[in-house]
Amino acid sequence: MGDTMNAVFPFSDDNKRYQTLNYYNKHTFGCRVYKAAIDAGLSCPNRDGTAGTGGCAFCSGGSGYFTQGALSVREQFLTEQERIRSKCPDAHILAYFQAGSNT
Repeated sequence: MGDTMNAVFPFSDDNKRYQTLNYYNKHTFGCRVYKAAIDAGLSCPNRDGTAGTGGCAFCSGGSGYFTQGALSVREQFLTEQERIRSKCPDAHILAYFQAGSNT
């Protein structure tokens, strides 16, 4: 966005009142960083009763739905890397442990 937005929200390119991970990545690495959704097969303390029950605002029933938990973490990352690079060959990729699969 224009300089007007940056003057109002100096850590935002998209009119957010806070610094987003997207903003940080673009300004740190000079490009968008894609998330590779990984399921490590771990439980969540906010769902399993260790720290609470019912989950939290981030999991909403377990967004781990998009992961391929039957594969090893390495195989999941390689599969996600292939999927992302088929769309954007020069992509920077971050392993993202999906909500509902761990904390």
